[in-house]
Amino acid sequence: MWILWACLIGFTAAIAFQKIQALDYFWHLRTGATIAKDFAVPKVDPFTYTIAGEPWINPHWLFQLGLYGLHLMGAEGATITGKAVLLMLLVAIVGRIGFHRQRPLVTVVALTLMLVVASQRFFVRPDVVSFVLLGVTMALLDRFERRGDGWIYAMVGVELLWANVQGLFPLGVAVCGAALVGELLRPLLNGNLLRRPRVRRLAAVTALTALVTLVNPNGMGGVAFAMGLVRFSQNIYGGKVISREIVSPFDPDAGLNGLALSLFLLLAGLSLAAMILNRGRLRHSDVLVWGSFLYLALTAQRNTAIFAVVAAPILVRNLNTFLDQRGIRAFSPGVRTIGAVLGSLVLVVLTADVLRDRFYSRIGAYGESGVGLVQRSFPVGATDWIVRHRPPGPICHHMANGGYLMWHLYPDYKVMIDGRVDIFGPKFTELQIYNPSSFKVLDEEEDYHFGVVLVQYAHLDFKDAIFWLQESQNPEWRLVFVDDVACLFVRSTDANASLGVDLDAPDLFAPLDPVDGMDQLWRYKARRNFYLAMRRPKQALAVWEEALELYPQIVGRSVEHARLLFLCGEAERADLMLRSM
Repeated sequence: MWILWACLIGFTAAIAFQKIQALDYFWHLRTGATIAKDFAVPKVDPFTYTIAGEPWINPHWLFQLGLYGLHLMGAEGATITGKAVLLMLLVAIVGRIGFHRQRPLVTVVALTLMLVVASQRFFVRPDVVSFVLLGVTMALLDRFERRGDGWIYAMVGVELLWANVQGLFPLGVAVCGAALVGELLRPLLNGNLLRRPRVRRLAAVTALTALVTLVNPNGMGGVAFAMGLVRFSQNIYGGKVISREIVSPFDPDAGLNGLALSLFLLLAGLSLAAMILNRGRLRHSDVLVWGSFLYLALTAQRNTAIFAVVAAPILVRNLNTFLDQRGIRAFSPGVRTIGAVLGSLVLVVLTADVLRDRFYSRIGAYGESGVGLVQRSFPVGATDWIVRHRPPGPICHHMANGGYLMWHLYPDYKVMIDGRVDIFGPKFTELQIYNPSSFKVLDEEEDYHFGVVLVQYAHLDFKDAIFWLQESQNPEWRLVFVDDVACLFVRSTDANASLGVDLDAPDLFAPLDPVDGMDQLWRYKARRNFYLAMRRPKQALAVWEEALELYPQIVGRSVEHARLLFLCGEAERADLMLRSM
């Protein structure tokens, strides 16, 4: 059966070694560097010019310090490898819960479902540490149920670490509390005697884990913040849905796609079925944990990952206990062999799909295998231009760019807004650029009066502002840099009069490698969007029809193509295309 485990390890590694795309990565990294330099956790914001000095509760400080240490060892390669180690630990720890030596396929199937359902949250972020610590919590409580020994007190150390790594640490206390409640309900529901020594130990551990959460740089304030984080209320975002993370997985517009939702429901259904089958020996804590984590998952799709971490061991333990009860100690050698072969084949197919960068698109996400950065997610070229030319600030930019700018430009430049939306409060909404009017309102404020505007094409909130900032429309601003990711405008002065970009230059964009790939298609889309924003539809059409030669199945019959034809005065071709769709 070793080949089955080897295939599972291979799939876990493929899931882990994905290029960095999490926009929070760099502000975590910058914070870790600041903590290492100052030997203190910042209590107020030091990184922005918009909310400088605002109180900042940061429950992730220990993760950030560790992240910075890894980065010093080997940049993104080291941090991604660190994430891979954590995911391997998660599989090893959760895989031991309920494991039966003669039925390994039960565990492998559950772990595979867990990895697939949670994969959209496997970023280089503190969430991954929380998954591991939640798995450790489940394993310690499982051991306590089987042996009742003193290892359960290790939960106090786990919770102390968790309270300083990531804000989901109240989940550890909640799971301990569920185990205590389950133990208290045992005589009422099963008619058994109350196991007083176990109750005393669980009560002591639950109380100690709750108390130890106060040992964090912000004390009770840190605990209160974490309680709000677990609820994932949209109120911290000013009532706006700014991310798919905080909507229900069933949301028709921003929820999980059909395949991802089906797999989540499959894991939920299988774990529920296993508890029903094993109802005679069911742990009451399993019902409490399963139900509460399912509720969290239904309120915010980012919580489907933490549900997967608890549902997988609940499925394995209850199904194996039920099979033991029915006298099925082991499947026949033939059945085990067939199961191992089929399971290995499925894992090989899944691994190949991940390595070909197809897996994430199937579940409605994006992934790019390897180490380093997903280039389209970060304004690398634009930031390098700022470093070289040192234009006067401040910089106006989208929230998604804040972390990258913070890492590369601080302290020479402070950022306008970043992913720490909880500390911005009402300012968060005010700092969004939706159109030229909202830009002008901010630009005319004395504290801001931008010197540089960075526009990343993936964020189309800026699309009207790009055209308005174009020099021919607004001589106050000059376009000085363009690449496949972003463009830069600087306020016109005599000092930068020699700088500028010729929109008609044939070499405006660098030549694309003649390689068929999704990254190249994205670059074509970015160029098309830029030319459209600049009101140059003919150039946008030329770019899109060049993309058509490589991707006819994707863009050949698109509404975007027909729209471009209309804009370029080719109504007849556009009409024919629309009729053929």
